[in-house]
Amino acid sequence: MHQTPAHDAHNPDLLRIIPAGTQRIIEIGCSSGALARELKIINPTCHYIGVEIDAAYAQLAQRHCDITITLDLEQ
Repeated sequence: MHQTPAHDAHNPDLLRIIPAGTQRIIEIGCSSGALARELKIINPTCHYIGVEIDAAYAQLAQRHCDITITLDLEQ
């Protein structure tokens, strides 16, 4: 299986549609945690869970997510 390379850029369109004051988010395929990083800037109290299939990417995401889970959802 080929993974998309980890990146530090977030999706600004996705960030824009997350409602202000969101309390909890689970992101499937969080890569390096870039979206979590940007959301925490504008909403630092949001509890952010990142799920990532690649353990190395999940380790990167730990910098920005409250909880990071390495998991292959298809298994």
